[in-house]
Amino acid sequence: MKILSKLLLLLIIITICSCNNNSESKSEKKYNAYAQFFRLGSDRLTIYNPSGLDSIIFKRSSDPYSKIAIQSTTQLSFLEALNQLDRICAVPYANYLCQQQVISGLEQGRIREILSGDAMNIEFMIIDTIPLMLLGDFADYKRPKIKQLRAFNIETVPILDWKETHPLARAEWIKVLGWLVGKDQLANEIFDSIEQRYNTLCDSIAIEIKDKARPKVFAGLSQKDNWYLPGGKSYLAQLIKDAGGDYLFKKNNNIASFQASFETVFLQLEEASVWIASVNTKSLYEFISLDKRVEKMSIVKQGNIFGNGKRLCAQGGNEYWSDGVIRPDQILQDLYLIFFEDYHNAYFYHKLK
Repeated sequence: MKILSKLLLLLIIITICSCNNNSESKSEKKYNAYAQFFRLGSDRLTIYNPSGLDSIIFKRSSDPYSKIAIQSTTQLSFLEALNQLDRICAVPYANYLCQQQVISGLEQGRIREILSGDAMNIEFMIIDTIPLMLLGDFADYKRPKIKQLRAFNIETVPILDWKETHPLARAEWIKVLGWLVGKDQLANEIFDSIEQRYNTLCDSIAIEIKDKARPKVFAGLSQKDNWYLPGGKSYLAQLIKDAGGDYLFKKNNNIASFQASFETVFLQLEEASVWIASVNTKSLYEFISLDKRVEKMSIVKQGNIFGNGKRLCAQGGNEYWSDGVIRPDQILQDLYLIFFEDYHNAYFYHKLK
């Protein structure tokens, strides 16, 4: 009987622990509606490596970071939405900015330009005692220069929105920025609004195109004789699907871009009725010059090529990359207009001519 009692007690303990673990797991999943590579708690943030099983845990600062250095211009969009651009004191690429407040800060010397990778000039961040740097990749966390920053008590947090496979998962990273600057509630409200707009539009499109044929969509471009295409599990592939397009590489398993041979590209372009390209140029001639071999293809002759550089900023940036991360509903609307309606009304995209 004693043995039976002990076994029964052990079973009860295991059941309680299991219930607690399940409860925590459900709580985490409920908080993250879409994003895969971060988890937030009231006092800690966990960032997961998209390419491995490791993770990094950050404790909540008792004093929200007053000064921030960034490594990706998309991070500015999150901070701008949170009305926190005044915390920015270092940016990576002055020629790719759209936010006038940051541009003015650079001109006045309040904000400095830093380089990236091994060329990053970290000395002034140490001298100016900048407490937080937002990184552009998980791998950056292990770089020697980033380790040097941490040796001087500068927190370095990877922001991995660009690795997510759903456009709403990218936008959900605003919660991480909100957590870091003490604006959790505002970040949640902003994301809830983005989610509602996107899903409402997505449902409306699904009804509208129910009986329509989906256009065959090619995406990607040539860079120095190498072709780079969005993976079939990427957020752009999801946008194309939600907008009613049939992405020609939808069976590909990459979450980011992948390299393809021209032979592969040629075969797919022969099937495509729409070509979506991430280019700032508005000239079809300039676009074709990236790889002259596409010049005689039917899709090029028909002119059904659309670039996302309709709204370029005076400093050299592109609003698509600056604001698109928190405006997935607008990108979705643009793609729908290109596929089925009047592309002239698109916000980020325009037809190359």
